[in-house]
Amino acid sequence: MSIAGDVPFENTCTIAGGKCAVYAYKGLGKHIYAAYQTIFTVWLPQAGYVLDDRSGFDIYRMVDEKSGYMELDICLPVK
Repeated sequence: MSIAGDVPFENTCTIAGGKCAVYAYKGLGKHIYAAYQTIFTVWLPQAGYVLDDRSGFDIYRMVDEKSGYMELDICLPVK
């Protein structure tokens, strides 16, 4: 998704292009740390990628504030 550079939204930035590994997380917010632990300690070393110097980001698809359940894409820049 892109927006024009002159849009007056606060808290926006330009994300540098490139390859990203995307992990689709579905679960409770309190368990997301375990997902990150698995990505960095299991998947990343086995996949043959290394982290790039670009910033990672998350794309929140759905958040249920009442239950804490969420669906999001964890996007990690890799090379």
